[in-house]
Amino acid sequence: MYQYRCNSCSQVVEQLRRVDERSAPATCECGGVATKMVSPVTMKVWQPITLEHIADEPMTFTKEGDLRKYCNDNNLESGALL
Repeated sequence: MYQYRCNSCSQVVEQLRRVDERSAPATCECGGVATKMVSPVTMKVWQPITLEHIADEPMTFTKEGDLRKYCNDNNLESGALL
């Protein structure tokens, strides 16, 4: 998903494109040409976490998905564990 700003009306247009097509101009609803914007990047980093208060033995989760699965399987909210 890429964001483009219209050169005529300044409206922001979002388009889903292949990476090799990202720099091509987009067309705005007003008919104007929209050029690619530099968008902020969101990155989520997961580090292994060991929780000692959820079982008899400490449990280490190396992936966020593993923690979510454990919580889903045991009817727990993952945010409450952290």
